[in-house]
Amino acid sequence: SSVAWEKFGAMYRRTGRFQGKEVAALFSGQGGQYPTMFEDVAKNWPPFREWLVHMGKAFQAENPQCPDLTKAMYPREKYADETSSNSEEVARLADTRYAQPAVLAASLGCYEIFRAAGLSPSFTSGHSLGELAALHISGILPEKEDVCSVVCRRASLMAAECGGGDGSSGKAPKY
Repeated sequence: SSVAWEKFGAMYRRTGRFQGKEVAALFSGQGGQYPTMFEDVAKNWPPFREWLVHMGKAFQAENPQCPDLTKAMYPREKYADETSSNSEEVARLADTRYAQPAVLAASLGCYEIFRAAGLSPSFTSGHSLGELAALHISGILPEKEDVCSVVCRRASLMAAECGGGDGSSGKAPKY
């Protein structure tokens, strides 16, 4: 049998179904993030958590005044007797400063799991922010610390330029 083991109701194979075929690793851009994304993965897969740790360090270095990145990704539930809501914590993840590092850490953390299972892409590609993941996987930006620092700086610059941090628009240069 090609099944290696079962976890959380999903079957994992020792070998891929399409051995000998070319496969691509494609990475998304900002916009698909949501609070608690990949929470079970973060709790159960050390390679995923390693990316959260590296990204968290780079995020704090770039944004020392901001709350921790993982608190935006995984806000704690309020106790029944607390009157405040999670809306402030949830809104943080929509801020480009948080969204881009969170998406990239999740993308690369998931990739590490697939790589450990034998994924070896013939080529990589990404949309917008996802291009940084593709550059890392392809070896052009090989160091974790570098790709984490680049995305955190990129996110801070984009948030500052757009004014609100939502990454939806920017000022066009005047020529």
